[in-house]
Amino acid sequence: ILEGTVRPYVLRPEFDPEKPDEPWHSGRKSCKAWLKEQTLPVYTKEENDRRLRMQAALEGCPLFQALMDACPEREKTVTANFMGLNMKCRLDAAGHWEGRRLIMDLKKTPDGSHRGWGRKANQFHYDMQIVTYAHILGLSEGLEEPPMVVHAVVEDSDAAPVTLYSVPQEMWTSGDEKLRKAVKTLQACREKDYWPAYSDNEILTPYWRTYNDTPTE
Repeated sequence: ILEGTVRPYVLRPEFDPEKPDEPWHSGRKSCKAWLKEQTLPVYTKEENDRRLRMQAALEGCPLFQALMDACPEREKTVTANFMGLNMKCRLDAAGHWEGRRLIMDLKKTPDGSHRGWGRKANQFHYDMQIVTYAHILGLSEGLEEPPMVVHAVVEDSDAAPVTLYSVPQEMWTSGDEKLRKAVKTLQACREKDYWPAYSDNEILTPYWRTYNDTPTE
């Protein structure tokens, strides 16, 4: 999607390469030998079908295509000094939208709904990731206002719906706080040459919502 081309790959056989009547079994010597010979990425038929569904869904989404057309800078590397720390980011796509600098980040997820995406973005700290991208791009180009950020989310499912999500203020604030805390922690560790664990002298209580994040409100 980003490069406009398909990287070479091979499909894994459905049956044993040496015994066509036997179904593929990853533990069998002949199957292991076939895999060892491959120099390109190997996909199963199911994986390839899923990839093609997501690709077709993205290519068939008019808004996503409009944003892609507005973002000619693909896999763009940017560097800047943030809070005294030299940082480098690689943006999926960048350009301009309605006169404003734009970053578009492409993600796949098993649940692209509002709640599902919000949960995954929080779990994987995409808020901190995207705020980092925005800060570094803004600093590298001397922007007067932060770039507009859009997550292009495609669901890894049979339907493969595509949804474009903005970054609400709450998400921006959360990501900015995480980023600044992480930078300060890294700088302190480097300065003292001390890299502490979570705790080595007390029994901790886990954050329960980490395991059970079903909303109760």
